[in-house]
Amino acid sequence: MPRDQYTTNQEQQEQQQQQPQPQRRSQPQQTHEKRLAALNRLKQNGNILYGSGRLIYLWGGESPNAQPLRFDKDRQQIESTFGITIDDDLLKLLRDSAQPLTVARYSYRIPDGLIIGLHHDVFEDGLWSLLLTGDDINLVPAGYGRVMVIGGGCPGISIPHCICGPECADGRPHFKLPDAYEPLIPCTNVSLGLTPAEVRSVLAVWDYVVTLDKRGKPILIITGQQGSLKTGTARSLVKQMEGLERDVSILPKSPHDLAVTANKHRVIALDNVETRGWLPDMVTAIATGAQWEARKLYSDGETVSFDIRSGLIITSIDVPFNRQDVIDRSIVFEQRRVGGFLSEDVIEARMRDQRHAIWQAKLHDLNHIIQLERDRPSAVIGYNFRMADYAAVGSLVWDEPQAERILSALVKAQSRITLRDDAVMERLAALARERGVLTGSAGQLRDMLVAPFNEAPPEARTAKKLGGHLRRMQDNAKLMNLDISWADDPHLNQLIYTIKWAKPTVNEPASFRSSTEQQGVALGAGSI
Repeated sequence: MPRDQYTTNQEQQEQQQQQPQPQRRSQPQQTHEKRLAALNRLKQNGNILYGSGRLIYLWGGESPNAQPLRFDKDRQQIESTFGITIDDDLLKLLRDSAQPLTVARYSYRIPDGLIIGLHHDVFEDGLWSLLLTGDDINLVPAGYGRVMVIGGGCPGISIPHCICGPECADGRPHFKLPDAYEPLIPCTNVSLGLTPAEVRSVLAVWDYVVTLDKRGKPILIITGQQGSLKTGTARSLVKQMEGLERDVSILPKSPHDLAVTANKHRVIALDNVETRGWLPDMVTAIATGAQWEARKLYSDGETVSFDIRSGLIITSIDVPFNRQDVIDRSIVFEQRRVGGFLSEDVIEARMRDQRHAIWQAKLHDLNHIIQLERDRPSAVIGYNFRMADYAAVGSLVWDEPQAERILSALVKAQSRITLRDDAVMERLAALARERGVLTGSAGQLRDMLVAPFNEAPPEARTAKKLGGHLRRMQDNAKLMNLDISWADDPHLNQLIYTIKWAKPTVNEPASFRSSTEQQGVALGAGSI
């Protein structure tokens, strides 16, 4: 290398070293600045919303919808623009700066009415929802009212949906869903002592309660021998409510798996269920609504929690449990074997053809129910039916005599299951039929029950257990024509029970009003 060129290069290096150098920032500081730049760029496109620990959404911008930020489209642009990798720190920064958003599935009740999510394939330009106000039904962008309804089941049907004919002009709406069910679920093989139209109305009210997102949703239990369309009925309900791609499921292996499934869907149908030790407790939690909390996977102290707000359908040859607290939260359908069968392709095609008509009828009915609930403030329901949300909606749909007859039939079905295999009640019924009246303390009654058999049923292992069982079974015992009452004896310092054989006459009217309105009458008595 020539001497003069070497000197020139050396002088240039010395001059550069003498010039002030910019202060170098640490790599973490550069990364944080890039994260902030990425955040500001996203904010230019709309407001960032964070939904209930689930997903991050972008509201506004070119679209009025709240679009989920899955970073499949934005990832390359953000990474190439800012030279940053989308990591947990950036997601945390997005969550911390986001506005709160409620994320719900299928439907969600707000003060203005009810939001129902449209099926994902209805519109290609984003997520949309339906808003039912009681006066009208409107199409609103997803994220309306800071509520994102995902996983909706409503297909795209023409608007307006609520077109009332002359039948709704007299002040009392005509509910259309039971009639819309008929081509799909005829209900001619259900043993409830009700007409097929009334059975379909029982299903319709259950559908209303689930869609209205009531906290208490009765468990729909469909039983019957092989060939009684148990699975077909459950499948039809699930498909019409959540979409044609949904189907019945098998019972998960653990309560945690069932909780996750119930949180993911608004309606689940468990097919051919056999009882497991944990199942009754989980079923009651799903029916009344509960919050599930468990340890987060791959962590020591972190937990994850979510609400269980699913409607539950169970099919089984026989009811897989007879615990009273479970059965009281259930609607039990016993179906008879049908004479002819349809192929699955025909059933699927029938569902595809009827689903729009069913949803149009459902939206019409739900809009009326929202208006009726607003006009009639909630009050104590005068029917002795444990699932008060169901009875409240039913009282809006049925007139009073019909409500009394339908709810009475449902309670009788519950009582039959509760009394099934109850050795104590069977022995008491036999003794009361023979003697007319049984009187005594729980210990004395236990001696009457146990002595002839030299063994005690589980419910009568001790006098205390027998007394508790008699008090719990007071209402159910009426179905066996037993009148159970008790009074405190201050001298003996114990309860004295009186059990009467009280078979009613044929002309004796049955009543289903609660004991607060008619003392001593809790449910319709009658022979079975």
